[in-house]
Amino acid sequence: MHFYAVRARGVQLRRQLAQRFADTDSVGDIRGRGLFVGVEFVTDRQTHAPRTGGGALSAAIKGEGFKQGLLLYPGYGTVDGKLGNHVLFAPPFIATESDISEMVSRFGDVVDACL
Repeated sequence: MHFYAVRARGVQLRRQLAQRFADTDSVGDIRGRGLFVGVEFVTDRQTHAPRTGGGALSAAIKGEGFKQGLLLYPGYGTVDGKLGNHVLFAPPFIATESDISEMVSRFGDVVDACL
């Protein structure tokens, strides 16, 4: 796959995640470069107050992701060692447009189930 295709899939991933979670107050920032994208969980989108839940929330997201057929990289404690939860996406460079759309759909189900 050509470098520009990876860039285009990354733009697609960030755009579709932003659309999917536009009305979800617990998703703060969605950012990244190429196909390496992070999704931040917050208690309030306006203030970006970090999400609590720590390892338990990360484990729930990872477990639900497996059920949905997704391999996710959840993390916690990134604010001060205790507060803050996020998920990293790192899909393969060969991911197609439809693969990205399916990932976003499944991840939406994961977030709905866990938050």
